[in-house]
Amino acid sequence: MYGGNNWYYTYGKSSANDIRQDSERIASIASSADNKIFMVIDDGWGPNRTAGPWSRGNAQFPDMAGLASDRRRIASSQRDL
Repeated sequence: MYGGNNWYYTYGKSSANDIRQDSERIASIASSADNKIFMVIDDGWGPNRTAGPWSRGNAQFPDMAGLASDRRRIASSQRDL
C-alpha cells in the first residue's frame, strides 16, 4: 500500500495543487502498479474548517471533481518499477 496524508506537514494549509504534486511524488516511488496509490485529502479543503456542509471546496480547492479525476489519472499512470 502506498499513500500519503499531507496534514502532517501542512496542518490544513494545503491546496489542490499540493495534493496533485504529492500524489505524483508517491506514484513515482511506488514499487508496483499492482498496489494503487492513495492520497488523503484531510481537513482544510472545505469552505468552513470547523463544520459542514462539505458540499464544495474553498479557494484552494475550487474543483473537487476535477481533483478526483486528476487523482485517478495519476494512479492509473503509476509506473511499474
